[in-house]
Amino acid sequence: MKRSLLVIFSLVLALLGCQNDDNGKALGTLERDRISFSSTANEIIRELPVREGTRVKTGDVLVRLDTKRQEAVLAHAIAEEAKASAYLLRLTNGERPEDIAAAKAQVDMAEAKLTEAQKNYSRASELVRKKLASQSQKDQAVASRDTARAELNSANEEFSKLTAALDPKTLLKQKPR
Repeated sequence: MKRSLLVIFSLVLALLGCQNDDNGKALGTLERDRISFSSTANEIIRELPVREGTRVKTGDVLVRLDTKRQEAVLAHAIAEEAKASAYLLRLTNGERPEDIAAAKAQVDMAEAKLTEAQKNYSRASELVRKKLASQSQKDQAVASRDTARAELNSANEEFSKLTAALDPKTLLKQKPR
């Protein structure tokens, strides 16, 4: 009997040892880690609307950064877009009539200078031929005439550039880029 009592007692102890006594309790110290996050921009912190230790939820603003640099970048991009739009408009509509008129006036002025320089050259050549003037005066007249001719060529090219878009024949000759 002692033996059967011992066997029964052993079985009861074995069954008690096999019970699952897990009711969600944990023993020890519970520590939490500090969570750090990084910013998407390297800017100066202007405001911390949430105090440290406060509960936050998704979508809460934790930090306000200085926006001056990003606003400057945005303003520059907007200005570049406006500049490109104005350039496209000029290419589409052609040059302003005022610019064309100014270029035409430059051509007229250059023609007048060339006429005067050619007359001065003729006078200087005649005076040198008669030995009433030096060769250097004739050389100055030649240089002045050549400069006036170059200015006229430059003014004509500028005028041609401004009026090229108005000429349908020129548009047909231009190769697409």
